[in-house]
Amino acid sequence: MRAAPRKARHVEPRYSHRVDVEQVANSFASAEEAFEAGDYLIVARHDGASPELRARALAFSGHSEKSVEIFRELKRISNAGRIAYGFALWCLGMDNPALDVLTQVSPGDPEHGLALGLADLVRTAEIPVFIVACLTPHRTTPDDDELQPTFRRGQFHLKHVATQLPRNAYQYDGTEPFDRFLRIPTKRAIDSERRRPSIPINGGQGFR
Repeated sequence: MRAAPRKARHVEPRYSHRVDVEQVANSFASAEEAFEAGDYLIVARHDGASPELRARALAFSGHSEKSVEIFRELKRISNAGRIAYGFALWCLGMDNPALDVLTQVSPGDPEHGLALGLADLVRTAEIPVFIVACLTPHRTTPDDDELQPTFRRGQFHLKHVATQLPRNAYQYDGTEPFDRFLRIPTKRAIDSERRRPSIPINGGQGFR
């Protein structure tokens, strides 16, 4: 005899456990460990974070005004702190104060190269940004510049690429590899270029 078929049971999960911020913060041995992991908001609320570390975390989590407020109250700032301080000032449109802070990082310091790179970015007249996925707010109207193929926000020149908008900045449909679209040489192309023979001219300097 066949056994009677079992009745299907409906799963009714009950979600009762919630992880709060304090539990996440306590999962790190220190505020420094949380900072190295990139959990900047956790550092900002961590009781063990020094004022400078909290200011650095706030700068890198988008809370520029509060970060600058804390930095201005500090009597001493480390070079790592100056990088974050300069970044926060730049985010607030204070380019010259940002450059003043970044130039205080002396040559030979480990952070000097990073300070130079950030300073170059602050001085850059135009920084291109590709938007490859467009989330339009509910209140957006067709006349808003965010819906145009390109628009500016300060130094940043934003360009829609292969989004769902009617018009984009480029005729790119998403099927072409993006590195090819950007004309970034692949490893295969670089290796092939290196294997090409060169013709010595001008005292031994060759061209390909």
